[in-house]
Amino acid sequence: MGPIAIACVEEAEMVERTQVTPESVHLLSVGDGGAKAISVKEPIRSKKNKRAKKIYLLAIYYSAQLIGTGIITATPPGLIFQDIANSADVTQGGKYLGINYLTWLAYNFPGMVLNIAITWAYLSALLVWIPAWRSRSSRRADGDARQSAGAEAGGLGTQPRSGAGDAKRKILQVKYAALGPMTWHETGVVLSFLTFVLLLVTREPGFTTGWAAALFPHSHATPIGDPTVAVFVVALMFIVPRRPALPVTATDAETLLDWPHLLHSTPWGIVFIIGAGFALAEASAVSGLTVWISNVAISLEGIEPWLLVLLVIVLMTLLSELVSNSLCANLFLPILLTMARRMGLHPMYLTVGAAQTCNYATMLLSSSPLAFIISNIAEGDLTIMDLIKYGAFVDTSCILVTFVLNVSYGNWFFSFDSYEYPPSLDG
Repeated sequence: MGPIAIACVEEAEMVERTQVTPESVHLLSVGDGGAKAISVKEPIRSKKNKRAKKIYLLAIYYSAQLIGTGIITATPPGLIFQDIANSADVTQGGKYLGINYLTWLAYNFPGMVLNIAITWAYLSALLVWIPAWRSRSSRRADGDARQSAGAEAGGLGTQPRSGAGDAKRKILQVKYAALGPMTWHETGVVLSFLTFVLLLVTREPGFTTGWAAALFPHSHATPIGDPTVAVFVVALMFIVPRRPALPVTATDAETLLDWPHLLHSTPWGIVFIIGAGFALAEASAVSGLTVWISNVAISLEGIEPWLLVLLVIVLMTLLSELVSNSLCANLFLPILLTMARRMGLHPMYLTVGAAQTCNYATMLLSSSPLAFIISNIAEGDLTIMDLIKYGAFVDTSCILVTFVLNVSYGNWFFSFDSYEYPPSLDG
């Protein structure tokens, strides 16, 4: 999405620089039976279009980060939390509600939508509403009725609905037409993804028997988890042909996914970071570090539970700014589970909000791989100070939304007040 956003801003720059009109767009799109892509190689020079590029890239970064909070398999902290919660048997053999794909989605979806809506309003105000208000104020002060609010507001997204703005929309329509219909390869990948989601949701839905228990009723010793589903779908993509045709030729035998592409496209560094985080969490538990820290933290027992939740959420957000979110989740979620048990709190009361806020670190490059990716795509137009300046508001709003939902919706969803630990585990 990043390169697409930059290409859109470059098209806006081209329209303004060359004064392309809606009537002349068709002269740029004469192709062999269809539309031909228009390429612009010159860098973005306009200040307003540089700002538009910056905000569009931030919108992509924040949306990718926030959407991941609603899907447990989308980010490392979600997977880590699921593994830690299942290992600790917080459900006590199914007596209480646990964490799986469906429960995580049901609990975090309202917060995800609220955070995305607030972030959208914030970025829209920076790109469109505030500059437009300033433009109108300046126009009234200067008495210049010809000046357009959209002309100064922010480049591509704020042009008036005529002239250059119409030309930009025409060029985008030309580029969209040049894409053509979806190929079978693309359709097959989409169907594979939908199959993956469907299997995750129905594996252990909670309100009825899932397909895992129905097909493999004696798999309690080695239960079928989300990794099994992921491996199955990936294996399926190695089997399904890229171009279904009969008779099958050597070219048609190519599959949706091949090993060279998987080998070179997999972010192995992230895999090793997540694995190292699991090793660190296990070492903390075996060495007694987890218990020691929880004993130190037990001095917070006199604090009101709702205030403790707020402190944990803020602390996890700040820590995940300094270290990777996977490392932060692996190190502190077991400690919070132990701490909740010693204080007699529901195991989800401190941990579910902490696991979610590990994904809210947006101000430093060390917080998540997405920060590195979006910074590289920006090619120097998105600095560390930009990330800090814009990310501070996003972090703060996400903290407040998570806290409010945790003490209200979370109490209803998980029944925080009705959890009882087995006698052998009482603090």
